[in-house]
Amino acid sequence: MSGQIGEMLDKFFYEFDKAVYLFFWKFQNAVTIAIANVCQYLGNTAAFIAYFAVSLFLCIPKKTKNTGWQWWLLISWHYCW
Repeated sequence: MSGQIGEMLDKFFYEFDKAVYLFFWKFQNAVTIAIANVCQYLGNTAAFIAYFAVSLFLCIPKKTKNTGWQWWLLISWHYCW
């Protein structure tokens, strides 16, 4: 019984993954590839440095100081833990 359920789940998720892949494959062009590359870059260490620099820059103006400190604390917390 549990083997049949597992096979049904495997088949369902395989078909679901295939459908998602085919859906996005239809939209593949230079713009969507560039967006995918940017999204892929967001997890790199260089992106962390850029986020940190932006958060420090946001701490300077009076209107964005609160947001800058929040970003800085969030990035610091994430990097340390």
